[in-house]
Amino acid sequence: MHFAFLPVILLLGLLPPPQTESAIIALPSPAPLQSGTPRLYTGPDGTVHLIYAGPGRQEGERAIWLSKLAPESRTWSEPRLVVSTPLLLENWADFAALTMGDDGQLWVQWFQNREADQRGYSGWMARSRDGGETWSEPVPLGHEFVSLAPLSAGRVMAVWLQSARPPRRPGTARPSRDPNAPYAPSMKLDARLMAADGSTLQEWTVDPDVCTCCQTTLAVLPDDQLLVSYRAHTPKEVRDNYVARFNGEIWEHPVRLHPDNWVIPGCPVNGPAAHAQNNTLGIVWFTAAGGIARVSAKFSTDAGHTFSEAPPLDLGSPIGRVDCLTLGNNLAVASWLESSASGNTAGIYVRSFGPDELISEPWLIAKTSQARASGFPRMALRPNGEIILAYTEDGESSRIHTVLLQGPPKPSQPAAILKNPLVLTALEFCEP
Repeated sequence: MHFAFLPVILLLGLLPPPQTESAIIALPSPAPLQSGTPRLYTGPDGTVHLIYAGPGRQEGERAIWLSKLAPESRTWSEPRLVVSTPLLLENWADFAALTMGDDGQLWVQWFQNREADQRGYSGWMARSRDGGETWSEPVPLGHEFVSLAPLSAGRVMAVWLQSARPPRRPGTARPSRDPNAPYAPSMKLDARLMAADGSTLQEWTVDPDVCTCCQTTLAVLPDDQLLVSYRAHTPKEVRDNYVARFNGEIWEHPVRLHPDNWVIPGCPVNGPAAHAQNNTLGIVWFTAAGGIARVSAKFSTDAGHTFSEAPPLDLGSPIGRVDCLTLGNNLAVASWLESSASGNTAGIYVRSFGPDELISEPWLIAKTSQARASGFPRMALRPNGEIILAYTEDGESSRIHTVLLQGPPKPSQPAAILKNPLVLTALEFCEP
């Protein structure tokens, strides 16, 4: 089934023509009703892996499931169980992660509530050497907002947000806050390098002061290098996005990605997204600095050592919840949620960008809800250049939808034209 989703845009009286033949193809989802929080990952052979939370094996349980989409296929595999437990934690913003080592081993990380006599929740991880048929015994990994990335020799790097304050003993009350006490960070960014057997090789604190509940993202670069992007924090409540490089041996000092100077007293729950192919890297992020909501992007052709200026990608009313893919050939694609003029409706949009400050016309992929339960749409890239996008349909019977995107529009407009766009957006769906 083919759908043509056409955004109606009025930009200073100019309607840009489409640059390429684009198509959105609905793929029957492997996820049943009452499923959500999808995550996608493309393995070295081009197979797209989907994990999601859904009904458990037994009554009272919820589970993490894995399904695969082989290269060139349009049919997802029968879902395989990763874990089923009554303790599974399902959070609209902090959800399961996965990666695949260069040895073909799958790694999946998720969160579970602690037992009834314990407070809070914790992260867990399991590995599979047979494509998800069987899994290792789960072991603890991470605290909040975990990202995973493969390195050589089957190794995997994990980064996550970790409480920077001493843990409370069970049964003790939260200490009262002393207004005269010196400033102390609430959360830090930690990293762990793991061997192929899951054992810890080395650990670091990458940044001692970060935003308390925004997603992290890892981009894989040549020569066993990685770039993490995340929302940092200062004592003056500036919450801008930073990047830090793993140079193959150690984590280097973080640097600010862009001087948004967003001062906000609480966490916006809106982390950045980054993706790389070889030395080509795209990063997308949300900010509301100065009271103006924006989805911005940067592009690098030298593995993140330098970046192009950030063009605004949004249409004037972004919610954020961004994702990013780098397609090669100096092209990257961003996805985000944009609120509609009325009701609780939002649109999932895609737009391409590159190093020359050109951006494409926006591409409306689907209509969704602004509610937290609609989650964060996720993307994955196939070897033939097609994009798989997964998102959650909010409602009494929530479920995951997956679509295949062919021929995303190419950048054609100078970003400078769109610094302060006058945009009228209509979510109009046409089904030929």
